[in-house]
This record gives sequence, C-alpha cells and structure tokens, in this order.
Amino acid sequence: MRIRTKSTVFLLVVLSIFILGLGFYMEFKKTELLSLFKDETRETEEGFDKILAIESNTLYGFAYDYTYWDEMVSFAQSENGVFKAPDGQQIDVYEYGSNKIISESGLDIFKANAAWVYNLDLSVVYFVSNLGDAGPEEIPAPLKEIISECFPKEKTGLENRFCKFFINVPEGIMEIHGATINKGTDEAREGEYYGYFFVGRLWGKDYISDLEDVTGINIELSRERKTFKPDPHKGVIAFSRGLTGWEGSPVAHIYMSKVSDVILTYQKMAKTFLVYILLFSLTVLVVLGFFLSRFIAAPMGLISKALEQEDSAPARGLLKDKSEFSEISRLISMFLEQRNVLVSEIKDREEAERQLRESKKFIENVLETAKSVIVVLDEGLKIRTVNRYAEKFIGQSRSQMIGKAWEEIFSSAERKKEAKKLLEESLKGHRLVGHEITLTTKSGEEKTISWYDSELINDKGKTIGIVLLGYDATQIKRAQEVQRLVQLGKLVSDMAHEVNNPLMVISGRAQLLTMEKEWNKNTEEGLNIIFEQCARAKAIIERLLKFSKESKKELENVDLNESLDFVVKILEHQFSLQDISIVRKYAPDPVITEVDNKQIQEVFMNILKNSSEAMPEGGTITVSTSKSDTWAIIEIEDTGKGITDENMGRIFDPFFTTKEMGTGLGLSVSYGIVKLHGGDLKYTSIPGKGVTASIFLPLFE
Repeated sequence: MRIRTKSTVFLLVVLSIFILGLGFYMEFKKTELLSLFKDETRETEEGFDKILAIESNTLYGFAYDYTYWDEMVSFAQSENGVFKAPDGQQIDVYEYGSNKIISESGLDIFKANAAWVYNLDLSVVYFVSNLGDAGPEEIPAPLKEIISECFPKEKTGLENRFCKFFINVPEGIMEIHGATINKGTDEAREGEYYGYFFVGRLWGKDYISDLEDVTGINIELSRERKTFKPDPHKGVIAFSRGLTGWEGSPVAHIYMSKVSDVILTYQKMAKTFLVYILLFSLTVLVVLGFFLSRFIAAPMGLISKALEQEDSAPARGLLKDKSEFSEISRLISMFLEQRNVLVSEIKDREEAERQLRESKKFIENVLETAKSVIVVLDEGLKIRTVNRYAEKFIGQSRSQMIGKAWEEIFSSAERKKEAKKLLEESLKGHRLVGHEITLTTKSGEEKTISWYDSELINDKGKTIGIVLLGYDATQIKRAQEVQRLVQLGKLVSDMAHEVNNPLMVISGRAQLLTMEKEWNKNTEEGLNIIFEQCARAKAIIERLLKFSKESKKELENVDLNESLDFVVKILEHQFSLQDISIVRKYAPDPVITEVDNKQIQEVFMNILKNSSEAMPEGGTITVSTSKSDTWAIIEIEDTGKGITDENMGRIFDPFFTTKEMGTGLGLSVSYGIVKLHGGDLKYTSIPGKGVTASIFLPLFE
C-alpha cells in the first residue's frame, strides 16, 4: 500500500471516530438537556402555581366565610359602627372584635394583613389591620369602578360576587380579595347584597421570604417589566408571573429563578463523557503520530534538508523509493533548477527597475526644481499634474488644480475662450511659441506668462496630452513699460519746456494789452480768452512735468479709513449738488499701510472725480475698505455708464481720454503713484452698469 493511502486510511479512521463521538455527545447534550430542562421547568412552575393557589385560597375562604352572615348584613347597614351580637346585644366592634368578629389575630389565621367592611354607599363601616400605622384605612384604589367592574348588578352567582386583584401601596404590592355581603341563607349569592367585604395581604419582604422558604425558589417582586431568561446550560430555571390589577393589566411582576440540581448533575456527567472522548481521540492521535514518524518523518526530513540547502543531493536517495516521495524528489530537482533561472532573471529585472526608478526620480527632481511653470494636460485638456513652481506661482496646491481645465487656472476671465482655442489648435499640431497670457494669482497679483508647448506621446505614437512650459514675463513687461514711460517722460519734459516759454510770452503780452483802454469790448474779450487759454495750457504743462519727474515719497503709517474719508468729506457737498450720493463701507478695524498720504489722497481724488464725471445724471458712489492676508484693499464703485472693452486696455495710457476737456493724465499719474508704493490699481466694468476701481496696497505689519 502506498504511503499516501496508508496515511489517508488512518486519518479517515481517526477523524471518523472523533466526529462520531463528538456528534453523539453534542446531539445527546442538545436533546436530553433541553428535554430535561423543559420537564424541570414545567414541574417547578406547576408546583409554584399550586402553592400560590393555596395561598390565594386562604384569602378567598376568608372572604367567603364572612360574607353570608346575617349579623354581617346588619353590621354593614349600621350607621354607628355597632355590631349586633347573636344574643341581640349591641356591642362596639372594636371591643367585641378581638373574640367574635375580625381581629388582628384573626387576620393572622388567614395570613391576611387588613380587612375592610363597606356599606352600599361605599363608606367604611369597619377596618382592621396588623400592619400598625402603615395599614391603609381605605382601599387605595377607585372603589366605585372596581365594584362596578367586579360585581355587576345584572348578574348573580358566586363568580359575579367575588373578585381578586392587586394594587400598589407604599409598602409594596397588596393582594385584595372581595365579596358582597349577603344573608346567611344566600350562600350561592343569588339574592340581594347589603355591603362589601375586602381582605388584603401585603406582598412584602416577609411574605416573599416565606414563599421562597416554601417553594425553594428565589423570588423577586418588581413593578417594572424586566428581561428574565432561563439558561439551560447553567441549569437556571426562570419564569415570571404577572400580578393583575382590577383593570386586567399587571401592576407588578414576580420573577422566579432556581438552579436545578438535576441539570447540574446531568451537565457534570456530559462533561465527563466528553473527557473520555477526547482521551480516546488523543490516544489514537499518539498512535497515528508514531506511524507518521516512522513512515513519513524520515523522508520529509531529507526533503526539508534539500530545500534548506537549496541542493537536490540530500533527496536523491528517494528517487528509488516506490512511494510518492520519489516523485517529490524529482520535482524538487526540477524546482531548484528553475529557481536558479528565475533568480537570475529577477536580479536582472530588479536592476532594470532600479535604473528606471533613478531615471524617474531624476526627471521628477528636474521638473520640481525648475524655475518655470510646467503643466501636463490630458487629451481632454484637463490638468494631470503641475510642478512645485506652478503651485507657488499661482498660489494653489497641486490637488486644487488637478482635474480642472487649464484656462480656468492659467488665464484671465476675459481670455478663457482664446486660451482654450489655442490649446485645441495645439492638439492639432499648431505649437505655442512665446504666447503671452495675463492672469491674476490667488494673492491678487497680475502676472504675465509666456507659454511654449510640446505634445505628450505614448509608446504607440499616439498623442495623449500636452506639456506646457511657462516663463514669468511679468518683470520683462514691467521693464518695457518703465522704459517706455521714461522715454515718454523725457519727451514730455522736453516738449513742456519748449512750449512753456512761448506761452509765457503770449500770456504776458495778452495781460499788457488788456491794460490798454483804447481796445473795444470784443477785442478785450478776445484777449481775455487768450489769457485764460494760456493759463489752462500752463496747468497742463505743469501736470506733464509732474508726470515726467519721479516724485519723492514721504512715507508714514496711514489708516486708509481716515485718509479716504478725508477726501470723501471734501467732495461730498460738491457731489450732492450733482445728485450724487456717497455710501461708506469701511472695515471695522483700522487698515494701516505705509504710504505717502498726500500722494494716495491724490489717487482717491482722481478716481472719485472720474466716477462723478461718469454720472452726469447723478447716481451712487460706494467706497469700501477691507484687508486680506497681505493687502489693504480700497474699492470705489459707481453706477455710471461704464467703460467699453475696447477702451479698458488703454485707460492707464498717458493722454488717453474720452472726455472732451480731459488731459488723459489723471489715471496715468494715479497708476504710477500706486505702483511706486508697491501696489496695484485695477478697473473692472460692466458697460452701462458702472465701474469698480480696486486699489491694492501692501498691508503694514
């Protein structure tokens, strides 16, 4: 017989014996234990119920005997609480009661604690109790409803003239038995009744203790419903009974529990039987272990040694064996040969993966340390990833940008369509070479990026996205703008000096001529016009000179709330004459920045005047201040005619104006002052609805 067959037979025998014994034990335990437990529970409940019935019958007998008695009928009808003895003598019941009627000792005979006699008007005729001051002089329950429910007048017979119920009293639960008082000849209770007799038993600690002694059961009385379950495995028999009130629902519950000696003895025997089964199984396993050690352990040791040394030599002797170990030895030899080949291939692959990881890490380092914005887009022109410089440049984290459209992040609102179209053309092969796009970063700065692109191609030659490289061209643009302004300023300065001298001569001569008296009125008016226009030209030249020269800043800490409000108060009356109202929305806390207050107030003055001139029919100007993490922000909003998209790009150009008498220098000068203070001036407009001028100045720390 082959070794595998031998092992299989032994294992099946041992396993079958063990399963059979265990199955027998479990089935025996399950069926016999439950059956035994049910029998024990039934017998316990039946015995307990019989004892309760006996206890209850004592009160029933008490009520039965005392309620078909002619003297009790007379007593129930008496008005002065006097009992008429059989010899006709009227005796006070409390003096006579100790021997003849109901006394405390009489209560003890029936295991009762209180008795009441009521007349038909439900007045107490007699009360006795052995509870001392704790005994209730009247039944603490709605007696009228109880009598109506228990003693229906339209029905007769014993079943309709007796009642039993439980009530709550301060000392616990009281069992009440009641009956109608009938004549001595009416034991069947078929005739008229003349009063009511009730007896009560207090279910207190003493009575419960007596019941426990009689029944041998632990008893717990509770007004609340509890979860009370038996436990067959621990031999705990548990059941409950409701103590029903006069309305038919339980007013309390008694919970009985008892540990069954029979169940415990049975479980002990079952455990002993289980130990025998386990000992038998262990003996069989020892025998099987010896067999396996003899016929299996030795060959397995040689196989383990071959595998441990990674050499098939120790197991070669098993090749001549007629058992399965011969096949195992052959398989080990093949396995070790293939293993050596796989180990060599794995080492080569690990080396290739290491080089790939290093190359990937190098490329990632290049991208992350590059001082340019690098953005990778997928086929849908959604952002797949960005480098660290792009995060810092835009002011958003990589996770915030991934998955969004490129133009949503890296383009201004008005140029989104243009930016998206450029990318769509890029997918078709039209490359971006230095295309400049202006955007606003998270911090509110306006930046210009010069973009270059390249296709992202997979190993199959398919375009799967775009790689965008952006250079910050903001400083170059600013340098170009400064250079242009410097050249323009020099030109303006030269022109102003050249024009100013002839104007002074013309103005002086015109003044002298106006002093002559021989001129007629028309000539004099003409000379005055020349003088006035020369003065106007001089004012323009002074503004040109101011524009062309760099002014000196006198920096100080300024609360922009106060500075702006100062200018507003100067212009407020003048604006009100033009039917223009000013609404103030200042920050609740001071907005402090380090500026030249006079220059900044000139900016406020220029912008406010522009707003008023944009509302010839009147309107509202709203001035507000606020703070971000790094910026003090002033916004001046009007309800004028607005600025067209065509003119918006030129509003800061010197000499550009849409006003008939304007010079085109107000916003240029204001823009220069704000930039000189390290800030920014931006205009937004909806044509026909108004303009908002936003001034950003560095917040003082």
